[in-house]
Amino acid sequence: RCRCAPNSLRHYQARLSGPLLDRIDLRVQLTRVAESEWQAAARASGPTTAEAAAQVAAARHLQLERSGVLNAALSSAQLALNLGLSAAARQLLLVATEKMQLSARAKQRVERVARTLADLDASAAIAPCHVAEALQLRRNG
Repeated sequence: RCRCAPNSLRHYQARLSGPLLDRIDLRVQLTRVAESEWQAAARASGPTTAEAAAQVAAARHLQLERSGVLNAALSSAQLALNLGLSAAARQLLLVATEKMQLSARAKQRVERVARTLADLDASAAIAPCHVAEALQLRRNG
């Protein structure tokens, strides 16, 4: 377990450059969970491993049918052509880009993750919930 003071952690994290962080799509901070809590959560309803695997396989199939490559391999031009943002999602992304001061690269990473989240939901268009989740996955780092 880390025993560093919060100020020491912030100082260390500040040493990571913005351009380096822009290349990381998902940044999720995890906290330790007591064994009793994760065992209870494992018994709770949720997708099984097989169901999750099927959902991922279906999303990959959608991506390959749409553009011939997975979302991670799309060029900038291909991403723009295949993005499919709804008007509300586009507005949310615009506001978030300005408020969070996202670079062009970071914005594109959010778009790519949002497109993947929409594919996991078998949605042709990216909805605001997909953009919000992609932004949350980026912000937690």
